[in-house]
Amino acid sequence: MGKVSVLRNCAQSVFYFLIRLLLPLVPFLARFPLAWRVRDAFLSGPDGAAWLRQYGPDWDAPEDVPPEPLTVLLDGRACSSDDRDRCLRDLESQTVPPRAVITVGHGEDSGGPDSALFPPGALPETGHVLVLAAGCRPHSRMLERVGQALREAPGTDLLYVDEWRLKGERVTSVYCKPSWDPLYFAATRYTGDAFAVAAALFCGVMRDGEADGIPFRDPVHLFALCQARSQGEITHLPVPLFGVSAKHGERPIPAQPVRPTTEPPLAEPPVSIIIPFRNRPDLLRPCLDSLRSVTGYSAWECILVDNGSTDSTVKKLCRSLALEDRRFTILEHNEPFNFSRLVNRGAAKATGDILVLLNSDVEAREPSWLQALVRFAAEEEVGCVGAKLLYPNGLVQHGGIVGGLKSPLNGELCFGHAHLGLPGNAPGYFRQLAVSRTVLAVTGAALAVRKTVFDRLGGFDESLAVAFNDVDFCLRAAALGLRTVWTPEASLLHHESATRGLDLACPEKSSRLAKELALLLERWGDAILDDPWYNPNFSAEQIYALAELPRARGPRSLPAKAGPLDAAGQRVRPPTEPVCHPA
Repeated sequence: MGKVSVLRNCAQSVFYFLIRLLLPLVPFLARFPLAWRVRDAFLSGPDGAAWLRQYGPDWDAPEDVPPEPLTVLLDGRACSSDDRDRCLRDLESQTVPPRAVITVGHGEDSGGPDSALFPPGALPETGHVLVLAAGCRPHSRMLERVGQALREAPGTDLLYVDEWRLKGERVTSVYCKPSWDPLYFAATRYTGDAFAVAAALFCGVMRDGEADGIPFRDPVHLFALCQARSQGEITHLPVPLFGVSAKHGERPIPAQPVRPTTEPPLAEPPVSIIIPFRNRPDLLRPCLDSLRSVTGYSAWECILVDNGSTDSTVKKLCRSLALEDRRFTILEHNEPFNFSRLVNRGAAKATGDILVLLNSDVEAREPSWLQALVRFAAEEEVGCVGAKLLYPNGLVQHGGIVGGLKSPLNGELCFGHAHLGLPGNAPGYFRQLAVSRTVLAVTGAALAVRKTVFDRLGGFDESLAVAFNDVDFCLRAAALGLRTVWTPEASLLHHESATRGLDLACPEKSSRLAKELALLLERWGDAILDDPWYNPNFSAEQIYALAELPRARGPRSLPAKAGPLDAAGQRVRPPTEPVCHPA
């Protein structure tokens, strides 16, 4: 390890020691974007070009796995003849030669493909085809490593890889992608211009496309057509294996050739909003006023679970609200604070098809926030849905929960909030803050779930009284094969921890937090540490920065429709009964 790496590691250690001391001041510090720029200067990851050198001639790819021979389909229609010829030379220098190379198009003036472009017998009936845009720069071991990954993941219909971006011959960035996510793909087409597809699936798509008069426009479009028909698994190999020009990589997204993953429900299903609270009229009143004056959704009720409020102003507010608006119900719960129990108490009273958990320190900002949550929560493949939460100063407080990050509590691998502290209008890492996508978990400060799913899971786990109960709930839903979705279409204001204070503010709270974290990691450690939607090439110290060395390079497979992975890369099977039942 060089001097630069040693100095960076020392800076990171010092930074996280200070974070542990100053965490109670996060909402205050978040008001100053300069603080986050200083953080990024200390924690900048390795240079992309230098990082890619680890994949040089001495790259330790698995040598005991014989690669599957691949037929290469080179799409040269959107590229110049020089690009095509250079790509052909790169294919000739591969460590494992292709079975055959079929070229589609000969430059910008060529027409679309049809059956005449594929001579009889040119395409294999078994195995896989590697589809490659001629503008790509394949790694010298691309065919070898893709072929090995297909042997390691025999049920694969489609396989995509990571990539790097080029400006001329200079590497500008490395694009480390998540595991298969149909929502993120629908918005960004993130799989890119190179992928492997089962030959039988490819031939079927090509035959149907010819019959329907819909030839594929480019590799990304072809991936979408194949994915729509896929009955197998979609595998992600988290290894950068090709480069593409930055301008080409950021081209406009083509029109969607398949049905959107999520469609609005035909009618507004009834929604029950559950708000636990205690005192703090300065927070509760704006929260409730925003529900009544901002929310554009009509079919909702609100269940306010009062955890022993003593403030006379709050008591008066609740009495007047219950008299003025029949949509509001007040439940008294005079027991020691247990967030999970408060949620379960409210859910037992709820009559809606969709439950929305909402903190009393959250305010609605846009009329469509509830429609957005309900639209996703109504989908059969979706379990939990979370919102984009912003601090009062407009910086991001919650962009989804990411696993495999170091905890400021004890420095061990745990999880954290994605894009914390970025400006609210920032796109995030490759637009991940701007589009709806699958995540490991979302915060219970604003969480939507179908009532049937909530009941099937047995509600929130009351042994997690204060913290991590939302993460546990999302992971239990994932164990049933349901995706957790985060969407920026629901944007809310959040005065984080304003009602109770931060858990590290006193020794008693810190001790309780440590115990609940230990319980969560004992139950879900592998699932949290190996987040399928957080690329193993990323750092555990700084989110979305390249790690010095990746944590894993093996293929990660998911079915074409939803389903999480465990630490071994296998699909999580649903348990026969809920993991826990509230008392």
